[in-house]
Amino acid sequence: MIKLPGRYIYWGICLVLLLQSCGNGSSLLPSAIGSPYEVLVVADGDLLKGEVGQAVRDVLDSPIPGLPQNEPYFSISQTPTNKFDDLLKPVRNILIVEIDQNARSPRLSYSEDLWADGQVVLRVKASEKDLLKDFVIKNKWRLIHFLNKAERERQIAQLKKKTDKLASDRLYEQMNILLTLPDDLGKIKQGDNFFWISNGAYKRRTDYVVYAVPYNSISQLDPQNLIALRDSVMKINIPGGPEGSYMTTHKKVMPPVSHIVNLNNAYCVEMRGLWEMEGDIMGGPYISLTQVDELNQRLITVEAFVYAPEMSKADLVHKMEAVLYTLKVPQKMSLEEITVETDSIKQIN
Repeated sequence: MIKLPGRYIYWGICLVLLLQSCGNGSSLLPSAIGSPYEVLVVADGDLLKGEVGQAVRDVLDSPIPGLPQNEPYFSISQTPTNKFDDLLKPVRNILIVEIDQNARSPRLSYSEDLWADGQVVLRVKASEKDLLKDFVIKNKWRLIHFLNKAERERQIAQLKKKTDKLASDRLYEQMNILLTLPDDLGKIKQGDNFFWISNGAYKRRTDYVVYAVPYNSISQLDPQNLIALRDSVMKINIPGGPEGSYMTTHKKVMPPVSHIVNLNNAYCVEMRGLWEMEGDIMGGPYISLTQVDELNQRLITVEAFVYAPEMSKADLVHKMEAVLYTLKVPQKMSLEEITVETDSIKQIN
């Protein structure tokens, strides 16, 4: 038997404890690096230069729906596989595209925190180039939605560190919903089943509205009915500058688009489009989520819209989207989340 000196035993115990702590949730990984909505594509050089690489770039460069100008979902950087070293491995979003001759069929998989804390790594593989290209094209929205969701969750984590608790409390008191509002707002208007909060900025203005109507039928969630509801609510509650002007929904050149999303394991309709002022020249993009409040038989809509003329708007829309996705209706709340203090409501002017 080999007998170790005391100092080696001490450091050995420390190492065991350190490894145990890593297994209990702490991490020695570096923090993920890179800008929000940046994706690093890793593939062999011939793939990057050929049709496969072009298909990947076309997917990631897809325009965000509902914006007045073409702005892509992601910014793209790329590197050949043989140059994918330790300096690049901590990037926050990585898409690895590879030929695997042993793959029986094309496959999409992902890993979290593989080389960095807060990182997501997507891996697409197939046995030959044509299968790889076709698989990337076919799974366009799976790739986009996965990476967008990862970034949205990061945005929500940051949002929770800078929250306007008083405004969120005031919204809960009036509408009985939970929504995490950012701390850069302040101007509030309340109406009949209507709540509006804005940063009031001259440019890069962001606004959030919440409204509710009785729920009678699933047909209310039809996109055309949701647009009609939006127009009726905004006409009453959001006037423009000139007398008689009011907010409405742009429907001609770029009509709103919608799809079903899963929000807290519940059916929800996301809609993106353009708003404009009837009788004025203002306009911009909006995004909304509509969900049934089963306990109170209401239809709840939370919406965010932006006014930022002659500016890119993707960053603002991404941040507003994160706010909307914190929505919780009564049946999805827990007692721990409801911490409203009635006295605090009076502190908001």
